[in-house]
Amino acid sequence: MVVRNMDKIISLMITAIMTVTSCSFKGENPLDGKRIAFIGDSISYGTNWQGGYGKLIGEQYNMNVTNVSKGGATLADNVHWSENSDGYRPYITDMLDNLDGDYEYIIAEGGLNDFWGHSELGEITDGFSDDFDENTMTGGMEKMFFEIKNDFPNSKVGFVITHDPFTYDAEGDFESYYERIKEVCDKWDVSYLDLYAKNNSDTGVNVRDDDMRKLYFGSESKPDGDGTHPNKLGYQAIYVEPMIPWLKSL
Repeated sequence: MVVRNMDKIISLMITAIMTVTSCSFKGENPLDGKRIAFIGDSISYGTNWQGGYGKLIGEQYNMNVTNVSKGGATLADNVHWSENSDGYRPYITDMLDNLDGDYEYIIAEGGLNDFWGHSELGEITDGFSDDFDENTMTGGMEKMFFEIKNDFPNSKVGFVITHDPFTYDAEGDFESYYERIKEVCDKWDVSYLDLYAKNNSDTGVNVRDDDMRKLYFGSESKPDGDGTHPNKLGYQAIYVEPMIPWLKSL
């Protein structure tokens, strides 16, 4: 019963937001009809609401969306699912092979699974040639931008740094990964949307607050929410709202 009521609340809130959005953009919409591609991990894919923020952006702003993101994906190549696993996580750069044609926008996202999967951080290279250690997060990220810049020279490129999902004391130092992601973006002149820094101040969503986590991350299978994978309302509040002005600025 609690989950059903929550679903109704989410549905009503999304309808209200979309109504306001529709009224606000009856005039010129610079995103209208544009092709946009998303590559990334489960947050980009939409594990808790399939299609993720890309689907909502496409529906609300009439964009032609291609989302080839995959759950568990990493910026580094050859990262095992776990210490005891022989299998490897999806490599985000490889997702570019699934893109067909020209895109006005290519938006990448990742890094959390590199942290959780203990990817080696690596070093930023001095140049811009195709010589990167893709088995590190830094090298894999540089390789990704290298391929985007060469294969999609007319696309506007952006990187989304996810919200702070740490509802528990994760082992290790995520700050070093976070800072490196910004440094690589700066080197390759790629604009990034920093939702990690904006987490509480701009969106008002505190993943450590039980009620907020249930509202913005709760689902039928996980009514309490995990703080990492947003539901539809969470995607709208945490991702779509700040992403639209950012996309327009690229």
